Order: sequence, then structure tokens, then C-alpha cells
Amino acid sequence: MVVVLMGMTIGAMLNPALTKWSLLATLIYVAFNLVIAVGLRDMLGRLLARKRIREVVFFLVFLAAALPQLYLHDRE
Repeated sequence: MVVVLMGMTIGAMLNPALTKWSLLATLIYVAFNLVIAVGLRDMLGRLLARKRIREVVFFLVFLAAALPQLYLHDRE
């Protein structure tokens, strides 16, 4: 994440077509990313606190991880 932010910031600073205000986009991106990460962590923490819901969540995560492989396997 740090490498992406550094690349985005340096690219915005070195691009003559962009104004210096474009660096504000980096700050907005960082803030949005932090809010989403904290929200997802809190939501998953609450969902995984209950035993039955924890089993369903792990099953859905497993299915989500296997779905691209199943999709690509059927297309060949």
C-alpha cells in the first residue's frame, strides 16, 4: 500500500498536466481506504463473534475463493 501511495504521489507531482491540487486526491484516497478497512474489520469481527454466523461466513469466503478457479476450469 505504501508503494502504491508513493507511486501515485510522485506521479502526480511529476506530471506537468496535473496541478498541485491533485495531491489532494492522495489524501482523499488514504482517508477513504482507512474508513473502508476499519469498517470491514469491525463488520467481520462482529459477524465472526457468533458461532453459526462464523460457519456461514467461512463457507462463503471459501466459495468466493474457489469461484474463479471453477469458472476458469469450466471455460476450458
